Amino acid sequence: MFLEKQTDSIVQSIQALLVLMRQTSATSYGPEFISTVTNITSIVDSVVSHSQRTMTTSAQFAESAKVIVEMLRKANVGLDELGREMVKAGPGSKTLKQKLASASYE
Repeated sequence: MFLEKQTDSIVQSIQALLVLMRQTSATSYGPEFISTVTNITSIVDSVVSHSQRTMTTSAQFAESAKVIVEMLRKANVGLDELGREMVKAGPGSKTLKQKLASASYE
């Protein structure tokens, strides 16, 4: 149930992020944009933390899960970095928009 709820929250946040990115009339990304990115990374941080705690109590799947959790953690750091770059660059950076949209689904 935890993972299902977190997944739903991530999907909703990604959809909100994509809507914000599509607003071409904006001259800069403001607090709502960075707040949405932060919300996504916070949810993923929670999933990573929960997964790591679970791995310590269940050695049966811990080895394979470690790889997946590490990939998730790295993708999350990358998403956060791209979000901050977008705020600095503004909405005119098509390349960063594409990278951020792609990273949000990793």
